[in-house]
Amino acid sequence: MPPCLRTQTGLPDIFSKLNKLNECLQGKDSTILNVYNKMAGFLKKAELWKRARAEGDFTCFPQVDAFLSSEDVERAPVKSLIEGHLANLISGFNSYLPDMEEKSAQLDCVRNPFL
Repeated sequence: MPPCLRTQTGLPDIFSKLNKLNECLQGKDSTILNVYNKMAGFLKKAELWKRARAEGDFTCFPQVDAFLSSEDVERAPVKSLIEGHLANLISGFNSYLPDMEEKSAQLDCVRNPFL
């Protein structure tokens, strides 16, 4: 696989998932509660995708899975690149939203005021 393709493997699938998240966060019906829930869910999914990649499961990202099944490519370098992309994505979100879980817990009284 050419080096330029190797470094970009997985990015279209990751950007597709980020675009879906972005679309969910926008709109007049979006509230801070929805944003916290969507962001927390996305970060949990990213951790799940990262674990699946570590086990060699490429089905979470269909374009990568199709590429690997159609081409004669070693999976190990692709796996490590995608794990790196996901690790950078997770750390980036955590650096922008370091106390998201704490603030989300503070909003529990708004989510369910009768507890």
